[in-house]
Amino acid sequence: NWISHTSTKALVDKTFVLDIKANEGYDARACDIILKMKNNILADTIKIIQAQKYALFLNVDTIEVKSTGETITCELNSNIEYFCEINEGKDWIKRISTKGLNEFKETFEILRNHAFAPRNGSIIFRNNEKNIADTLFIIQHQVDTVFVDKKDIKATWEGGEYEVTVNMISSNPSYNFTPVTYKIIVNKAVITKDMFEVVKMD
Repeated sequence: NWISHTSTKALVDKTFVLDIKANEGYDARACDIILKMKNNILADTIKIIQAQKYALFLNVDTIEVKSTGETITCELNSNIEYFCEINEGKDWIKRISTKGLNEFKETFEILRNHAFAPRNGSIIFRNNEKNIADTLFIIQHQVDTVFVDKKDIKATWEGGEYEVTVNMISSNPSYNFTPVTYKIIVNKAVITKDMFEVVKMD
């Protein structure tokens, strides 16, 4: 007499299918979906948080450096951690800075180029976990120099005309130097008595 039967309504499973579009932005986004009964008495909330699109890209792709060397700075737009690898030019490109928390700036020292030819380097910024990378290319100009095609001229005693061509290597690609040829005239040697010394023989 102290136990009685009470009928209950069984719980019914409902399935809701949500189509989540790709997040093309570089910030995470969130949304609340409220499920209500028709009488508005009971409700529950589903919170959806979608991760951002991961990005890592440079503000420039190539930096030209003069032959005497200089310090360069590049900026990255990134919302993930990354590491920096000097791929080409390890012996003349030196990293001298570390990244900040929000604004990513990297500074490198480019050493002097003593060669008469330009050289190329590259620096890779990479996140292996997200398989994202970008590359900075470095082009350093050669040494400016003027040179002649003949270092020595051996003239005969009769003299004569000799040609010397002067050329130039410039680090300025817009400067086209035309080789110049100079004519050098060597006069015939004149023999005078002052050129001889009288030596008394016993």
